[in-house]
Amino acid sequence: MRKMNIIHFVVLLLFSYLTQAQPGNLPADQQSGKCYAEVVYEDQYDISSDQVLVKPASTRVVVFPAEYESVSQQVMVKAAATGIERTSAIYENVEVQVRIGCPETYTDNGERCTKVVEVPAEYETVKELVMVKAPSIQFVPVPPVYETVTEQVVIKEPSTRVEIVPTEYETETVEVLIKEASTRVEKVPALYISKKEIIEVTPATSKWVKKKINQNCLSDDPNDCYIWSKVEIPAEYKTITKQIRNGCPEGFSDNGDDCTRTTNVPAEYENHTFKKVKNMASSRVIDVPAEFASVTKKKLKKAATIREIEIPAEYKSINVLKIKTPATTKVVEIPAEYKTIVKSIRKGCPDGYTDNGDDCTRLVDIPGEYTSRSYQKLKTPSQIKTIDVPAEYVTVTKKTLVKKGYTAWKEVLCENQINSNTILAIQRALKNRNYDVGNLDQVLGAQTKAALTQFQRDNGLPIGQLDIETLNKLGVRF
Repeated sequence: MRKMNIIHFVVLLLFSYLTQAQPGNLPADQQSGKCYAEVVYEDQYDISSDQVLVKPASTRVVVFPAEYESVSQQVMVKAAATGIERTSAIYENVEVQVRIGCPETYTDNGERCTKVVEVPAEYETVKELVMVKAPSIQFVPVPPVYETVTEQVVIKEPSTRVEIVPTEYETETVEVLIKEASTRVEKVPALYISKKEIIEVTPATSKWVKKKINQNCLSDDPNDCYIWSKVEIPAEYKTITKQIRNGCPEGFSDNGDDCTRTTNVPAEYENHTFKKVKNMASSRVIDVPAEFASVTKKKLKKAATIREIEIPAEYKSINVLKIKTPATTKVVEIPAEYKTIVKSIRKGCPDGYTDNGDDCTRLVDIPGEYTSRSYQKLKTPSQIKTIDVPAEYVTVTKKTLVKKGYTAWKEVLCENQINSNTILAIQRALKNRNYDVGNLDQVLGAQTKAALTQFQRDNGLPIGQLDIETLNKLGVRF
């Protein structure tokens, strides 16, 4: 009995301790048949942005380069002169028929070619013992004999031609200014060194954390084994880098933000070369001899003849062929062969030209030749101007705790009220508000829980339970 009293005392003492450790009590207007649970109100922060100076305001020197304009100058490269223009004479092509002789085995008889052709005898079969072949004479043609003769034919008459002696030039070189002397301003950025600085972005805070007791718990209900503990959250800091100006490189002048130095640029010249007339063009007449061509042709040396051969008679006691028509000869006549050649006949010169034999010439004026030489002339000298450079800032975001989080008892759905229809209504309400619940599967899964928790955070609602306030905000009937 004494042991049971001690156990009851320890249970009452532990219950009293847990009740005092909770940040809130059960609601005073709790009603029978309704369910309540502890919900968490998260810490509320005020987020502000501050401008931190990382580079002070300064001035910099801007160099405006000198402006130049292009100046053109006409320079004579070839003087005017008088020249001789030459062109070819006008020729006309005329077709000429040239007789080249007769084909081989034919005799040349002037305009015609002839040859003797043998006409064989005609025979008939006679059934008697007779002479089968009478003695006859065979006429054998002897072809004509030709010899090859080469003759010189004039293809171009003797003439004269005018030869042009070209103008002689000499070279002269002149030095021309293409760019005047000036000054050049070189600009390089100033030297900076980096300096790091640590600034506070979130101050130190504390919050209550719900932890589970793993030992010395006598209650059968696990919900009676939770206590609240206060946890310190350290402040958050951020390291920023500032640029501090450290002067200019050696040889440069400090003009605020930039560093400059002035350099003299000498004038630029260019040698221009042109041709100058030394001797004017002239002409001279040269005799052009006639031109000949060798023409080879065949010439009859011995005319064709006919040679007679005696053939003795033949006898045989058989059927023989009896001569019906003796063999004869006939003369075949064909026209001689001609070849068409084209011969050029000189007709004269074009209008305005003088005929000087093979060529045609006329005097023409040759104008002088000029070229444009361009050079750069200083229009506006370089200038140095000082420009204000504003300071540079970096935006640092700070979180300031304005309301500490806490827990409270709120009315929630009882277990018998949580069914597939209620969960489906919650999923549809969240999806209509563009929260991703996945498939409408009527299951309170991880994706649906995550979407519900995000909805509670976005609307300043308590976190972690299906409380009545959240369901009313969603418009879900239960």
